[in-house]
Amino acid sequence: MANIWYILNAEKNKELASKAFCNKHEVACYLPMALKKTSLGFKMFMEKRKVLFPSFLFVRTSTSNLEILISSANIKSLMYFSDEPATITGDEIEAMKIYLQKNQLVQAEKIPITSNTPDLLQNTPDLISKTQTHDLLTLHSIGYLLKASVGST
Repeated sequence: MANIWYILNAEKNKELASKAFCNKHEVACYLPMALKKTSLGFKMFMEKRKVLFPSFLFVRTSTSNLEILISSANIKSLMYFSDEPATITGDEIEAMKIYLQKNQLVQAEKIPITSNTPDLLQNTPDLISKTQTHDLLTLHSIGYLLKASVGST
């Protein structure tokens, strides 16, 4: 159990309240945030931290505690992929923390990994990789590739 994190489906825009509920119940919880830049016009930008995966909340807990968490008004349900509870590995959570800490000042975009995604990205043994223009983080468990421009940190 220690290396498996469940994915909860939180109410949209209620992710922070859901995280607080988890913390109150002493459940390990991770809510990835990324910086989003919004143009204000005439070369001016506003930076604001936003939830990277809207409605996703990653928790490490026992299956018996999941019922308590789902009872929260801000948590809708446990997410499922192919009739199984959706999980992500602890290694992917740690890689995401490191990646987002390193790339905190860039806007990360998430790209679903599909059959059209280059094989190099789908089959890389390393979660974090680089191209000439981007730092990449492959999250195999949830089928996403996070991408940040090199030199924008």
